Amino acid sequence: MDGGEVTMRRSDSSRKKLEKSGADMFWTQLSVVREPGNTKESCDYFVWEQKFNVTAPVEQRREVASWAVTLAFPQQRRIAGGSHGDIFAFLPSQIRSGFPFVINADFLLVSSRETLRYDSPWNKGILGCVPTAFCAAMRTLLLESTSPTASDNSRTISAPYVYKFVPVDPCPIPQLGEVRSKILSCLQSQDIVLAAANVGSDLRQSLSNLFHPSKCRLILQSFRTILEKANNGRVISVFVSDSSWVAVDVLVQKHYSKALGQLKVPWMSGWEYIKILEDSNWLLRISEQLYLEVLEFVSTLVKYLDIDNNRVKSLRVVKYEGESGAVGLFSPKEITDVGMAMYMSPPDSGDYLSLWIRRFSPWIKYRFMPRETVKAIEKAGDEAPALRWLRNVATVRRIDVAEFASGLLTRCRGKVVSDLEADYVLLVWKFIYESIQGELLKDKSLYQPSHSRDFAIVDESGHVKCGGGNVAVKPVVLLPAGCSEWPLLLKDREWPTDPHAIIKMSDQYLNICLEHSQNRAYDLAAYKSFLRQTFGASDLPDLSPFDDPFPGLTNLSSAQSLILLQWLNRCQEDRTGYLNSLAKFWSSFKTTAWVHTDEHGLQLPRNCFMPTKDLLSLLDRSEVPFISESFYGDVRPYSKVLCDLGVVDEPKSGCEAVFEQVRDMITRASVRTVDQSQIEKFYHYLHMFGWEPSEKSGIKIYIPAGCVTTDGPASWQEPEECLLGDKDHLFNGVLPSLSDIYNPKLLSFFEKTLGVPTSVHFSRYYDLWIQWCENSNHSTVERCAVLWQKIAVNWKNCDATVKQKFKAKAVILTGTMTGKELHYTIPTAAFIPDDLQRRQMFMIHTSTPVFVWYPSGSSAFEAELNDVYASLGVRRLSECVKTHVEMDPANLGNCESTKAPIFMTSGLLVAVLGFISKSKYGWSSEERQAILQPLCETVEKEIVDPFRISYSITSDSSSVTTTVERQLLGFWDQKVLYRLKDGKLLIDAALRREMQTQVLETMCSQILPDSPSIASSLVDFFEDARRM
Repeated sequence: MDGGEVTMRRSDSSRKKLEKSGADMFWTQLSVVREPGNTKESCDYFVWEQKFNVTAPVEQRREVASWAVTLAFPQQRRIAGGSHGDIFAFLPSQIRSGFPFVINADFLLVSSRETLRYDSPWNKGILGCVPTAFCAAMRTLLLESTSPTASDNSRTISAPYVYKFVPVDPCPIPQLGEVRSKILSCLQSQDIVLAAANVGSDLRQSLSNLFHPSKCRLILQSFRTILEKANNGRVISVFVSDSSWVAVDVLVQKHYSKALGQLKVPWMSGWEYIKILEDSNWLLRISEQLYLEVLEFVSTLVKYLDIDNNRVKSLRVVKYEGESGAVGLFSPKEITDVGMAMYMSPPDSGDYLSLWIRRFSPWIKYRFMPRETVKAIEKAGDEAPALRWLRNVATVRRIDVAEFASGLLTRCRGKVVSDLEADYVLLVWKFIYESIQGELLKDKSLYQPSHSRDFAIVDESGHVKCGGGNVAVKPVVLLPAGCSEWPLLLKDREWPTDPHAIIKMSDQYLNICLEHSQNRAYDLAAYKSFLRQTFGASDLPDLSPFDDPFPGLTNLSSAQSLILLQWLNRCQEDRTGYLNSLAKFWSSFKTTAWVHTDEHGLQLPRNCFMPTKDLLSLLDRSEVPFISESFYGDVRPYSKVLCDLGVVDEPKSGCEAVFEQVRDMITRASVRTVDQSQIEKFYHYLHMFGWEPSEKSGIKIYIPAGCVTTDGPASWQEPEECLLGDKDHLFNGVLPSLSDIYNPKLLSFFEKTLGVPTSVHFSRYYDLWIQWCENSNHSTVERCAVLWQKIAVNWKNCDATVKQKFKAKAVILTGTMTGKELHYTIPTAAFIPDDLQRRQMFMIHTSTPVFVWYPSGSSAFEAELNDVYASLGVRRLSECVKTHVEMDPANLGNCESTKAPIFMTSGLLVAVLGFISKSKYGWSSEERQAILQPLCETVEKEIVDPFRISYSITSDSSSVTTTVERQLLGFWDQKVLYRLKDGKLLIDAALRREMQTQVLETMCSQILPDSPSIASSLVDFFEDARRM
């Protein structure tokens, strides 16, 4: 040992040989004197030597037949210092096992002696013997220390301190950790736990007082103390005395609980504590002081033992004194369930409380704790845990006014109270109010709303209602009707719809509490304040509304209306936006016509106007509904809530309400009572303040009588059925022109706000013409000209549907040579005069066929007009005329060839070639060559006498054929051009053109396809070519 020489002194007198195990045990002492100072340290060891047969021989020890295992248990602290471990192989090693004892055996070490050879079967065999040796040594130590036959001079270790040798800490070396585990397993299977002898059990054991771990219990110290004290007083619980377990020795539990945990000694269960506490005989026999300790322990069961609170409340541990003087026990649950009032001790007879107790005794059961128990409680002080538990859990009170009141309130709150108990519920509040008035009750927390909203309340019908409690939503409580404003508005109305949502307090609250009042008005005000504070009772206008529609709004009296406005106003003032959160309630006021107005009856709030100076300067009471001041009086104090409901209070916000007046007229479809000046005033108002409709549907414009047709009635028209203006007066009698009805300043309002179109849709022109035709409306030539111009120029924009409708119903106009007489004609009976010479010829000689009419100045849109006519089925004249030439062969024989052709010239050939080369005809070069070839071979001849030529045309509608005859000036036949010999042809352009036309028609009929439609065009082309 470093720092001094170690000496050993063995006590041979203490050596003992144990026959059963063959082990030797003795005491020895190690000591050391340290330098400097010559200080001496020593430690006594209990030594256990035991031999075991060798089960794993090795070559190095083949002559050894047994293993000698020595265990040394230090009684004191081991001598400090040195670098040696706690495992020896006859000599010290460096091995530190972590065991609280020393092991010595013939271990095989590595050469440095620093550690064991753990893989050696020899060492494994020795280590396997250690648990057996340890358990035998420990049990022997315990038996030695607890043996009643041991002499006072016997060397031993006090039994509780033997458990310090249990290896509770893990070993740093795995192979030694296996040894530790086997030691613990061995101990767990033996009677190794020291039991206490003073907790009430008769122990029923051997003299050793040692028990198997499973038969022992660790006990909470506070309860152990209770059991010890009860045992000292020879009061033992039946459950403890009859139990199959024993309590662990107090010192062992106190100092070596970790070792007991390794031995798997269980704690007493919550159920076992409960069984002891349920022993009423034991509880009633212990001292009063110990009883208070029991109550203190009971108060910790939920917190420290996790026992269900309801189970604790079911324990009968509350003492009471019965009527005969016998002491019994109640559980807190019993006290609560039966509505019992538990007090410390009764009041003196004849005092204030004694009288009230007698009045309530038929309704409430009173019990008092035994006087000796009360003395012990009072001695313990107000902060004693037992008293706190009795007060908070068992509801035990001291008998004073406040505690008595608290008990009464608990009775009103703690259970469902029946209607038969209504008188007592009222009596409770009589006691409380009188106690307050007499200054005997000052603890306001007893009856403040945070505590009292679930009190039983007697309603106006005498029924007892719960003011809260377990209901999902606490009902609203109203003050008694006899001192309230709410009956004026709510008494005859079924509101709210849920009858349980509101409780109307009985007038008996007033009668019973104010029956002896000397100044009822003054006392009533104070009592109302008490009810408000206590029950949270309210009255109009302070009542918090329910989200239910409010009924009967249309039949409110003036007084009812005022209290209603005060109510709504208060709600808005107290909580901004609160009413908006009550959608159904608030909506009922917005969507019901209930507001009284001047000259307009009941109206929706949003249609009403506040009678302000600004609004009255713009609108008259007869024009719009102003709130009636004769009904309500001054409504200015309620302007905020009225405006929130939609009532108009300034001009700009009044647009919707003004338009509602217009809409109302439209809805009633009434025009007899409509004043145009009033309507125009409304329009000006809306225009002035920039009103924009939220939606276009339902908007109509008032049209006075005679503004559509001369004798037509007044009407309401859709904006789409109106015109901003009609300068040509086309739509007279069809669509109203607003510029002719209203102030021009309103036209932009009609256009931009109401949606009157800025221009007439083209389809209306076609509909108008059809209407004229169907009504045989003989309009003026000028109006017809304007309308057909609109029809023509818009034709290309028409969709197929409009065109098809127009084609199916429309007729056209045909005219005379002068154009002053017009007639309705179906399209198939008329012709487009694309050949003006033929048109003139037909019109001079006959009244048929008829030709379409061209308005004066229509040249600018003639092509568009012809497209319309053609689309309607009108045929072109050039396509329909048939030509017939009457030729006399004798005349042909007298003809002479011309010396100088005046017709068949190179210019004609070039013109024809240019014409037939137009892409629209699509002729190929071969086809064009075939057309020109006969012309190139043509011979021009003069005839002396003219031939006759006839033109005929047939109407599709009537099948009538019209024929006119003319003198034939020239014609072409079989490569010969015959023309009249006449000098006028050279100087008369018209005559020459006529001759050319006749020649080209006859020529085209033979050489060109579709010749009738081409001939006229060819003549025009030819003339243009000549002029060029």
